[in-house]
Amino acid sequence: MMIKRIKNIFLELEFIKFVIIGFINTFNHNVIYLLLIYFNVYYVIANLFAFIISMTISFFLNSYITFKVKPTWQRFLLFPLSNLPTLFFQTIGIYLVVEIGGLPKEYGALVLSLLSIPFTFIIMRYIFKYNDKKK
Repeated sequence: MMIKRIKNIFLELEFIKFVIIGFINTFNHNVIYLLLIYFNVYYVIANLFAFIISMTISFFLNSYITFKVKPTWQRFLLFPLSNLPTLFFQTIGIYLVVEIGGLPKEYGALVLSLLSIPFTFIIMRYIFKYNDKKK
């Protein structure tokens, strides 16, 4: 029963929209990240700046397109909380795959972005949709 429910969540149009916006967000993140690296910003700092900028863009795209809700200050302030696990995962992960795994720093952010999609969706869905039901 639980597996069927999880399977249904990831087959919904809402999740498909989230993934498409995730690709847009990943593209934005990586363009900003590579641009900062080009200007000799340390790759971990470049990742943090790219993450913050792309997260802001993602908030508005997910509000209007994925979850079809009005962006509010409450959601905007909660939104970074949904991204904290992703930020932690990406920051530690990018360091590990670059420094220990030997992956070129240009690819590290992309690999970690793709791995975090399902977890981020579940957290964001709660913030955008189910948090309102408590009121």
